[in-house]
Amino acid sequence: MKIPYTIVKESLHHKSLSEPHFHDEYELLFGLSDGGTYMINGHAYPLCHAMLFVLNKYVLHQCIADISSYEKYVLHFSSETLKMLSSTQTDIVSIFGNFDYIAQLLSEEQFHYFNNLLANCMPNGGGFGDDLRQNMAFVNLILYISNLIRQRESVVGLSLKNEYNSIKPIFDYIHNHYMEEIRLEELSQKFFISKYYLCRHFKALTGFSVGSYVTNYRIREACILLRKGYSVQRAGEEVGFGNNAYFIKTFKKTIGQSPGKYAKNY
Repeated sequence: MKIPYTIVKESLHHKSLSEPHFHDEYELLFGLSDGGTYMINGHAYPLCHAMLFVLNKYVLHQCIADISSYEKYVLHFSSETLKMLSSTQTDIVSIFGNFDYIAQLLSEEQFHYFNNLLANCMPNGGGFGDDLRQNMAFVNLILYISNLIRQRESVVGLSLKNEYNSIKPIFDYIHNHYMEEIRLEELSQKFFISKYYLCRHFKALTGFSVGSYVTNYRIREACILLRKGYSVQRAGEEVGFGNNAYFIKTFKKTIGQSPGKYAKNY
C-alpha cells in the first residue's frame, strides 16, 4: 500500500508571487537553489539552497520567487497519514501538533541526505518495489522532521510580541464573530485604535489586510464544515457568505479547487 502524500519538484523560470494562503494539510518546502522570500504570517525568510520549511495546518504563507530560475520540492501530507505511521511507542501525531512552523538552513551534509530522501519519495515508473522505496523514504523523512520538532532548536513559534499583544483582542474578536459582517471602522471604534495603526500593524503581523484575513479565516472554517458533510451552500452561509456564487469563487481562489470538489475529495 502506498502511503498517501503528494510531492512535486518545481522549477520556476520567471518571477512568481503566490497569493497568501493556507492548507488543511502539512506542507514541506525545501529549497534547491537561491531565489526569493517565503512569508509566514508576516515573517520573511529566504528561499535559498538547503532551506527547509515545514508548516502546520492553516498557517498563512506566501512564496515570492524573484530570480529567473528557482527550484524547490513541495510536499503535502495529512493528519490521517501521520495517524497511519504512529504507534504506541512513536506518537507522531502528538509531535506534529506541537509547533507552528519550522524554518531551518541545513548543512551541506544534511542537504544531501534530505535531498536524497525527497528524490526517493518521487515516483519512478511504478516498477517492482517502487511503492516500497517511496514509503521507506517518506517514513524516514517524517522521522527526521519529528526529531527536529522534539529537539526544539529549529522550531520557530509565533511569539506574542508587544505589537501582537496590542491587537490580540482584535484577532480574538474576528475568530469569534467571523460569520458576521466585520467593518474596519467598527473595529477601530470598538477597540479605541486608529484605522491607520490597525491596518499597518495587522498587515505587518499577518501579511493580510483585515478584510483579507477575515475572508481567509472564513474559508478555513468552511473547509472544516465541508469535511463534516455540510452542503456547499450551507457551509458558505454558516461562515458569513451571503452570496453562494461569491463563496464558491473565493473558495476556489484560496484553496485551489471548488468547495464541491473539496467536499467530494474529503
